Amino acid sequence: HKDMPSSVFEELWNTIKSGNSWSGVVKNRTKDDGYYWVDAVISPVVKPDGSIIEYISIRRDVTELMESKEQLEFSANYDLLTNLGSRNRLHRDLEQGRDHYLAIINIDRFSQINDFYGHDFGDRLLKIFSHKLENKAKDIFGDNVRVYRSGGDEFALLIYNLNKDNCIDNIKQLLDEIAKTSYILDDKNLHLNFSCGISFENNSNLLLSADMALRLSKIEKKEFVVYTKENSLNEKYKNNIEWAKKLKSAIKDDRIVLFFQPIVNNQTLKYDKFEALIRMIDDDGSVVSPFFFLDIAKQTKQYLELTKIVINKSFEAFKDKNEEFSINLTIEDITNEEISKFIYEKLDKNSSLASRVVLEIVESESISDYKYVNEFINKIKSYGSKIAIDDFGSGYSNFEYLIKLQADYIKIDGSLVKNIAKSRESFVVVSTIVSFAKEMNIKTIAEFIENEEILEVTKEIGIDYSQGYYFSPPKRLEEF
Repeated sequence: HKDMPSSVFEELWNTIKSGNSWSGVVKNRTKDDGYYWVDAVISPVVKPDGSIIEYISIRRDVTELMESKEQLEFSANYDLLTNLGSRNRLHRDLEQGRDHYLAIINIDRFSQINDFYGHDFGDRLLKIFSHKLENKAKDIFGDNVRVYRSGGDEFALLIYNLNKDNCIDNIKQLLDEIAKTSYILDDKNLHLNFSCGISFENNSNLLLSADMALRLSKIEKKEFVVYTKENSLNEKYKNNIEWAKKLKSAIKDDRIVLFFQPIVNNQTLKYDKFEALIRMIDDDGSVVSPFFFLDIAKQTKQYLELTKIVINKSFEAFKDKNEEFSINLTIEDITNEEISKFIYEKLDKNSSLASRVVLEIVESESISDYKYVNEFINKIKSYGSKIAIDDFGSGYSNFEYLIKLQADYIKIDGSLVKNIAKSRESFVVVSTIVSFAKEMNIKTIAEFIENEEILEVTKEIGIDYSQGYYFSPPKRLEEF
């Protein structure tokens, strides 16, 4: 068979011609040009004078065994859905010792597609996307790239023989092209958004640092983040045990505080509403972002306590004010009986505040039990409180689920808003969201207003409210 190296047969004939036996596994060709594997022993039959009369071969068919082995090796090193290299193969390639760069690309909010169209649709879409990603990567990087599916909706590019500046430029080009691409499946025309982490660290730290850069890309709502020592979790923040202690101490000493960011009425430019944002005051008095402690809180069972603190302090801060205030809740918060009961009791005791409370649902694409969530929302609305949906329009968003969640406000994702003055695609998507919201009597809020140009476009489209650093960064309520 053509797959067998000629060196195998050279060794075979040299061995048996010298009067010795040869054994090995051979792939043979059938008459119909198929193949079969045999485990063979070939021995010469010799005369008394040592000359060879003939050869005897004893063999057994091991085709099934070899195919199973090949399948196992393929399964271990390749993703069976997309046929790209797997995360295991990525690890193996990183161990080769070559100088590589790594980019990890994640499809934002891909779980929404699975939720609304089903996992079969999602899998078929991933196959289409992976094919286009690999082709575009090869077009841009040539032979200097390998593409992997490193996890569900996550893909990795291992890049070599390029300098860092060219590498970043090429990745930017790739991200632009895959974001502009239409993915058509079952008469549905979808556009996808992406987050990307890039690392130029050494091979032993490449995967970890690229993962960290990807995480920062999502948190900061940036298209991509390049890992540096400055944006890494430095030594002060690496030790989870130490952070658990810090968090426990901060809760005990009442150093969990709230900052607020105003939500501005686009017609009057007045601060009509405020969003409550959690912060920690460290031992040295510095203000610590939740990026550094929320995950630790979830791991150490302190997250529920933080949620209660945010609710308590939000109610306390606005008891003598007239503005609405929003509190972020995850689906885990809503479906946690202890937290939902705590919220009901808080609204019962503060009925005069209830109509100014807005519960802002974050990570809403992870909803699996709409029945329970809707029961919670119905109960909340019975107090006169409102519901906002955070980050709408990022990745895949379905208008149906706005109706299911009885949204009073849609917060349009910053990744769209920040490009609205320059990107026709962002402008069209945001305009569509606003038109739908007006038809459904849902108010709209634009996040990440960074300058006057963006603000003017949002006003032109008809967005009701704006939020962003153009007006104010998050700060203590008494500073307004």
